[in-house]
Amino acid sequence: MRTVIYCFLVLSWLASLPLQAFYAEVNTLQSPLPSQQHLHQVYYQLAPQELTLDDILADPEKYHAFSLLNPSQRVLLNQQHAVWFFARLQNNTKQKQQLMLEYDFPLADKVEMYQRNGLNGDIRLLSRSGTDYPYSERTAPYRSYVIKLELAAGEQRDIFIRVQDAAIIPSELLLWRHRDFVAHSQQNALLDGVLQGILLLLAAYNLWQFLRQRQRNYVYYAGFFISFALVVSILNGIAFALLWPGYPEINQAVLYIAAGAALLCLNLFIHHALHHLYSSKWRWFSHTSSFIALLLLFSPLFSAGFGRLLLLFLALAWVLCSNIVLAIRFSLAGQPQARAFVWACVFTLCTVLLLTLSQAGYLNTGFDWLYLLQLLVLFSLALTSFSLQQIKTLR
Repeated sequence: MRTVIYCFLVLSWLASLPLQAFYAEVNTLQSPLPSQQHLHQVYYQLAPQELTLDDILADPEKYHAFSLLNPSQRVLLNQQHAVWFFARLQNNTKQKQQLMLEYDFPLADKVEMYQRNGLNGDIRLLSRSGTDYPYSERTAPYRSYVIKLELAAGEQRDIFIRVQDAAIIPSELLLWRHRDFVAHSQQNALLDGVLQGILLLLAAYNLWQFLRQRQRNYVYYAGFFISFALVVSILNGIAFALLWPGYPEINQAVLYIAAGAALLCLNLFIHHALHHLYSSKWRWFSHTSSFIALLLLFSPLFSAGFGRLLLLFLALAWVLCSNIVLAIRFSLAGQPQARAFVWACVFTLCTVLLLTLSQAGYLNTGFDWLYLLQLLVLFSLALTSFSLQQIKTLR
């Protein structure tokens, strides 16, 4: 009888193994292969920063802790942990495929990419980079984090990506055909270069206007263009690649300094243009906006990580809302020139915010939408300049 019970328990344990095993959905590659493919079957887990991939794979409990991402989890909030992503790829085409796997989040502190062979289980580190490492250590000189994959016909491979950042972490992974990724990167580089050139030209034009007319609002506007150009170049990785590639410690603070300077210059520009129309209450609004922008500018001295991000969102929300309230006030007061100027500034701030989110990787936009956003920014800047001239003619 004891032998029968023992055999029954052993059979029950063997039958339960398939239920306990970690089953992962496969991202299949079909022919014809698209130029770009979003990986929909992606798993994630939050883990202590000291946990390695060997630790995860050696412990069934940790390995089974991966959960499938759903569409509402495109962005993950994280402060103290590292985020691990896991995707399983299988080449169902009849030929070998050369692919590029992209994680488009240039602001990440640390990004490690591993592959595990589906046949023998060998693990290999493909890339270790991020803003905490010198730019020269990247395996490929692109703004995003990318690895090259070669999958034979019928081959299956597991990809593990470890992302560490003290703020918001996007979760989207893209698979490209090699030639299409190179063309896409060249398009982005061209668009980034055009935007930077236009912003710097506008800054030079306003400085020249200041030298001609000696009006301080041109200095503030030029300062906004220079600061915003620096913000965009930080977000898309150009500043790190060209200005301080060997000093990654600068990346931890420079974004908040540049964003604070941009908001401060924009607020001072608006205040100087409309100060003759301000009451004491609206001056208080303006001074509060400048104070919050100064807090963001010096936030690296007294805050870190998620606290600085919250302060950035607070500064953006306050400056935007205060100018919307100011525009409504001028609209109700029957001052069309001042109303048009403030609404133009609000429109400029909104388009700049959308472009900033897109450049940072938080807002996923295609090449056409990114081009449209840049046109909207230029249109709003032209509208602001025209409205400023209308105000000057009334003084």
